[in-house]
Amino acid sequence: MTRVVLVDDHPVVREGIARFLESAGDLTVVGEAAEAAEALDICRRERPDVVVVDLALGQSSGLDLIASLKSEMPEIGAVVVSMYEASVYAPRAMSVGALGYVQKDRDPAEIVVAVRRVAEGKPAFSEEVRAQFRDARNQGRGQGDPAAVLTNRELEVFRAIGEGRGNREIAESLHLSIKTVYKHIERIKAKLRLTSGRQLVHVATEWVAGNR
Repeated sequence: MTRVVLVDDHPVVREGIARFLESAGDLTVVGEAAEAAEALDICRRERPDVVVVDLALGQSSGLDLIASLKSEMPEIGAVVVSMYEASVYAPRAMSVGALGYVQKDRDPAEIVVAVRRVAEGKPAFSEEVRAQFRDARNQGRGQGDPAAVLTNRELEVFRAIGEGRGNREIAESLHLSIKTVYKHIERIKAKLRLTSGRQLVHVATEWVAGNR
């Protein structure tokens, strides 16, 4: 049996994925977590074969969790299951050590396939995603490309701005203080060489529209 830990901050999503994995017959869920710190504790105790991770984990980041797992327990494989567009986020996931990426709007059977492949130490990325990662690594992205210059949390804030959310809504959805959101916005503007909030909204909106 392949032992799996699920990490998602939505209990209903975790329950649905757990049922689907358990129904496969050769996969068993040995732990569930909503936050990165909780997930690390479970993985230290259970030592699963694979961790299935969402990217948005309340106050923590799925990408940061994967990086911590790879540093402390490199034998554990990581599969990202996220609503975020694979063309943007799969290369970032790959860069911190994930071996697979499945979007939440795909057939759930793809999660089972990805978990089985990653348990065997095989990658579960599409060839398109792997090609994008190679291009980004070998050629480098443009200096102002948000996916290249922003941290994981900054990219979450940037995406939320592009989706039309206000600062207070962003703070609530990411479990941040409004002051922290303002700090992220200032750093984003500096990294993208933007001089006003209006410019930021325009650039973020166009970026989100182009990466749906």
